[in-house]
Amino acid sequence: MLAEIRLSKVSSIMRKLWLNVNSRSGSFDPDLPERLALIASHSGWSLDRVIDVAESELPTPSDLRAADVEWIANHTGDGTLNSLARGLEGWDGAVLALPGGTMNFVARNLHGETLGSDKIVRRALSEPVTLQKLPIVNLNDLVSFCGVIAGPTASWSDVREALRERDLAAVVEHSQNALRETLHGERPEVVDGDNELIEDDTPSLFVEPYSDGLHVTSFEAQTLGDLAKHGVAWLMKDFRNGPHEDLGIKQCVEVRAPRHGVSLLVDGERVEGGPEVRMTAGVFDLDFVATKA
Repeated sequence: MLAEIRLSKVSSIMRKLWLNVNSRSGSFDPDLPERLALIASHSGWSLDRVIDVAESELPTPSDLRAADVEWIANHTGDGTLNSLARGLEGWDGAVLALPGGTMNFVARNLHGETLGSDKIVRRALSEPVTLQKLPIVNLNDLVSFCGVIAGPTASWSDVREALRERDLAAVVEHSQNALRETLHGERPEVVDGDNELIEDDTPSLFVEPYSDGLHVTSFEAQTLGDLAKHGVAWLMKDFRNGPHEDLGIKQCVEVRAPRHGVSLLVDGERVEGGPEVRMTAGVFDLDFVATKA
């Protein structure tokens, strides 16, 4: 159990860093906190506390301010990072996103495709960095930093979770359900902010936030061959490489599935939307550390 670990007594002149980890994640590395503590000490920082989010609640702005913490590093998946960030909105410190999950979109965008957590922390604590407020997708009472998948193919997230749990029976069951949903489920229509039709029959829409707006992509899944290509893309940890069509850059889109509601994946987490889901471009009020030029 890693919850509430304190690694060192901190000199008042050292800058404080906290770290979130998830001991139940398949990518969890139990030796990571010790390595990062050593890296931090060589750079004038102290890794003052490690929080296992599988055992403890996420820290709040008042927790961080009371401990005089400047940055909090997060070595979890994009879904937990989303929860952390929403809880810290408006905090005057910064989040250091580390690749601790499956897709790691935020960490890859901020630090590059290939760097591991040790190298990211070493670079962040010892070299010039920038602090960025990230573009987001606003939808209902949720936000997305990585992107939103809307449509029947969202059901494939259940297969992914079963694989992560190594539950083969659940993999088979969820795969059958996901295949049926993808090929025969209700395919939503998509309109822009002016109510003009963009797409009227998509099995999977991906809405990704950028500084210039929402990049909207429709993924093809008409045949078993398309599904196979998507499966390979998921296994390579970037489904965006599957068969797709770019639908342009929008400031607002609305996805409609009046019969059964819109199935959603928001930063990798399954959400059941209503018959209409409106998404708008925005910027989130929290600084993230970026080491990539």
